[in-house]
Amino acid sequence: MTPDAPDSLPVLESLGWDESCAREFHADFAGRGCTPGRVSVRYKGQYEILTEDGPVEARIKGVLRYRAEDWAELPVVGDWVALTRKDHDRFWRIHGVLARRTELKRKVKGVRIGAQVLAANVTIVVIVMGLNEDYNIRRLERYLTLVYESGARPLVVLNKADLLDAEMLEDSVTEVRDIAGDSEIVVASALRGIGVDTVKSAIGPRDTVVFVGSSGAGKSTIVNAILGEERMETGDVRESDGRGRHTTTRREMIPLSGGGIVIDSPGIREIQLMDAEEGIEETFADIGELAAQCRFGDCTHTVEPDCAIRTAIEEDELSIERFESWKKLSEESRGFGLRMSQWSDRDRRVFKEFRSKKKKRS
Repeated sequence: MTPDAPDSLPVLESLGWDESCAREFHADFAGRGCTPGRVSVRYKGQYEILTEDGPVEARIKGVLRYRAEDWAELPVVGDWVALTRKDHDRFWRIHGVLARRTELKRKVKGVRIGAQVLAANVTIVVIVMGLNEDYNIRRLERYLTLVYESGARPLVVLNKADLLDAEMLEDSVTEVRDIAGDSEIVVASALRGIGVDTVKSAIGPRDTVVFVGSSGAGKSTIVNAILGEERMETGDVRESDGRGRHTTTRREMIPLSGGGIVIDSPGIREIQLMDAEEGIEETFADIGELAAQCRFGDCTHTVEPDCAIRTAIEEDELSIERFESWKKLSEESRGFGLRMSQWSDRDRRVFKEFRSKKKKRS
């Protein structure tokens, strides 16, 4: 069934299609008889794509897989792709992926080196953090860095506000505001419907919004409230640590009847950064401003005289915890760049083996 589109927008435009997409598609694919579509769901080995005429099932054309240098170049939820289908074939074939405007990505889990793209062409990332055991300012700094590096803008939702008294709630909001800068902050209680309308009103007719956060933070509950139906499964939260099981097991793009798109995603337990220099600069702009005031341009902020950062810490204008977080994320980002050379030796070989197996099957 074709997704509902606002009366003022054609179907593709309601999915985020614009003149830039049209120009690129016409230049690269229109002459090959391709149809444009946007990846809604990715399964193992196949995709669901939303098109002008409704959802279709698709697989990657062998040449696209063979030309890819790593997994991050293969289609993900939110990508615009070019499709064709032979008569009577069940599956359409994905010939190519249009250039991504934004990429929400992290380092792949574990010791491997490489990128995992969580979603593409996202305009807003809603970071949901529960005001229970899930509350963690240092983790929020990681999320903000991830979002700023992606090119999208963050919206921070402090969920489960009903668990705190007025004073504790005010303290938490103040703490978050101090590190979130100009990012919009919404205080919510998804179960009671508080703050949901504010989140929904932030989604414009051409926006693609992805919800991220730990399992049990309330992402799916908020998405259901925005959709007006129990579309996403929700689960109980453990009292011991405020975490829940992964009720969302895949990323899925869901068009809203009034325009805009939401993407729910599984809870993220591990947020390892890639090369995220710009994201760190944006998230820790206050520390960057202080560093610019240090006497030496290469100040290590340890023993040098006239260090503005150490002075700010001593005068309680900057917390040592935030400074240590900045150092940790900066070192992690630099370390990823240094380890990328290892990726070409090991992971590229693994990926090439994956490509070869797929090519033989197709």
